Amino acid sequence: MVSLPDSLTVYVLAVLFVATLIRSTLGFGEALIAVPLLALRMSVAVATPLAVMVSVLGPGRAIVCRRQRSLLDQRGAGDGSDLRGRIERRLV
Repeated sequence: MVSLPDSLTVYVLAVLFVATLIRSTLGFGEALIAVPLLALRMSVAVATPLAVMVSVLGPGRAIVCRRQRSLLDQRGAGDGSDLRGRIERRLV
């Protein structure tokens, strides 16, 4: 038998969804929305780390990183040869 989530869980998920939607639309403001609204139902000592954790480890971040990885220039990305060549040209 499936049990329904309690009201606090539904409230937290709704607040985090709205805060993430605002961040994805505007580019910032997730904690500005999430922390005060979460602090209405739980302590600030719990609301703040929860908002930070969702902001940093949100599931959408992995998808965006995976898409952006294909746009990177893979040649010479790790060895620093391009930077070394630019520095040498400026010194000469």
